[in-house]
Amino acid sequence: MPFYDVRVSRKLDTELKKILADEFGKAIELLPGKKYHGTEVEIRDGSYVRMLSHPQEESAYIELKIFGHYEQEQYDVLSREIFRIMQERIRIKPENIYIVYSELLYWGVAREIM
Repeated sequence: MPFYDVRVSRKLDTELKKILADEFGKAIELLPGKKYHGTEVEIRDGSYVRMLSHPQEESAYIELKIFGHYEQEQYDVLSREIFRIMQERIRIKPENIYIVYSELLYWGVAREIM
């Protein structure tokens, strides 16, 4: 289950959060074997997120935790889509967005161990 942990410096309304979550879910399908269904998204808006090289601008930090391993080129494709979504939906410039990918070796899900 991919998990997006999204922190943005501006406040977002509930409808926009739903749109972002939906688009992040669709974007995950750019990685082979990953599906919209089961993708989890947490959006923390109004966070103090600042790129010190751009201290006066809106910023975002996104960590995507994902089970398995992908190549840099595959992450680059996904990163471009995430940048597009963030710029189009909430007007944060790509240079003010930091994305971290965390590859997980293990992921516990009740239906798999019960």
